[in-house]
Amino acid sequence: MQSKQLDVLVRYWNTDKVESRYFTSYFLGHADAEAVHDKFESVCGELGYEKLAQLSMDGPNVNWKVFRLMQEDVQKQTGKKLLNVGSCGLPVIHNSFRDGCSAAEWDVETFLTSVRWLFKDSPARREDYTSVTGCNSFPLDFCRHCWLENVPVVE
Repeated sequence: MQSKQLDVLVRYWNTDKVESRYFTSYFLGHADAEAVHDKFESVCGELGYEKLAQLSMDGPNVNWKVFRLMQEDVQKQTGKKLLNVGSCGLPVIHNSFRDGCSAAEWDVETFLTSVRWLFKDSPARREDYTSVTGCNSFPLDFCRHCWLENVPVVE
């Protein structure tokens, strides 16, 4: 664990799925918002501002100032604004996905839970499924509180 470490990960749409890739890290020591902003500027100098949509952060006030500074940069460079999903974006994204499934009347939660129980403790069903499909992977437990952490379950 490094104190004041800035990890830069890039999340992007690749054909039919979202992928994340580690880009770089900076060890900042005693860094203020301007120092963190300078590091982001160097990353955006390499990657560009055009497709920057959102910054994720873990909450401290320095991050909010960095967000404001980056918001200004993005507006100057592209005329667009960053998405503000709060100090920690995962709950917002989880809830948005869950609410989207509810609004679309996709009963994903019930389906994934039911499929899990269909094969749990049933060697005969597992054997039949494997012989028909040739697939040896079976449904995992579904967590109804952490939608985006269920990618392995859905796959």
